[in-house]
Amino acid sequence: MRFAAIRLPVTPQILCQLVFKICEKNNIKHPFNQQAKIPDKDWFKKLMKRHPDISRRKAQFMNPARAQTLNKFIVDDHFQRLNEVYDKFYLKTCSKNVYNMGEKGYRLTIHHQQTVLAQKGAKRVHLRSSKHAESVTIVGCINALRTIITNDHF
Repeated sequence: MRFAAIRLPVTPQILCQLVFKICEKNNIKHPFNQQAKIPDKDWFKKLMKRHPDISRRKAQFMNPARAQTLNKFIVDDHFQRLNEVYDKFYLKTCSKNVYNMGEKGYRLTIHHQQTVLAQKGAKRVHLRSSKHAESVTIVGCINALRTIITNDHF
């Protein structure tokens, strides 16, 4: 379940493939399907019964760029550089020149949510998406003095 915690959850299919490979590599006797190279559905059901702390969840897709922003080193580096820019251009004392921009993207395409394995009780399980879907982004921009930059500036 550590994989789900670091946003790389394991799908039931991947788990079954890995179990088959481990059994084959270590010469462990098993009743698994030799052609499909995976355990049968009964094996997976029994595994889930033996481990009630694991549940099947629908994963939420996460853009790789967004996943990168969860990396502590990258976030710390960003704020260190931002602080240097604030100092260089005296922005800490001139709030009218500092704007905050927020954006919200909406996907226009429908993706099938994959089922993944995660710790029971986990609220959200993210799965990095491999492709960028077609989307629309809405942007808002405002400074500390409540001055708004409207759409005609973009």
